[in-house]
Amino acid sequence: MDSSKGKRLIYVSEDILQKMETAAKKEGMSVGRFLQEALTGIIKANDLGCTPSKLKEMLQILQTQRNFGEVIVPRSIFVQFMDLVVDDQEREKLLEQWYECGRWHGTYINRTFDDPLTVFKLFLESMGWDLNEVEVKEEKGSIMLICISGTISSKETEMLSKFIEGALNGMDHSIEKKDIMTGMIILECTNERLIVSV
Repeated sequence: MDSSKGKRLIYVSEDILQKMETAAKKEGMSVGRFLQEALTGIIKANDLGCTPSKLKEMLQILQTQRNFGEVIVPRSIFVQFMDLVVDDQEREKLLEQWYECGRWHGTYINRTFDDPLTVFKLFLESMGWDLNEVEVKEEKGSIMLICISGTISSKETEMLSKFIEGALNGMDHSIEKKDIMTGMIILECTNERLIVSV
């Protein structure tokens, strides 16, 4: 460490250094400045409880949401919108749309990421449903997904459960059992590809 300048020498692989040089050139800055800004961002994210590996996944989630053309809607407005659905036929149609939307998301995540269930868990945590707990338990081809919230209504729970069912189906999972009540969704499923291969 150079005590007069308060700097420390850190070894970086040639591959990463070349990528940094390319990225820095694209941004019109020196490698040193680019690295300092990148590290400052990582430290700020870490202060917010987001580790470097999780930060990478969160950025992928944000990019995925952008690819889906999603927009941020305040929850209060969303709840008001759902209250406008009074007819059973309209309700069923809306639930079908939530399912199809989930299936589209699940298919995309399954094709894009190496660990789709982990990415989907992060996706649920960042969707703004005010979920207190999102847990994925895997055991020998069987999966249990648990979502818990102390604030969402029965209508919100129903819509979210349809979205999750669609997403799991899009990721090649077959729903075997479900337990849904206000603020709690528990889905047990198996991987269809594993069933076929057995």
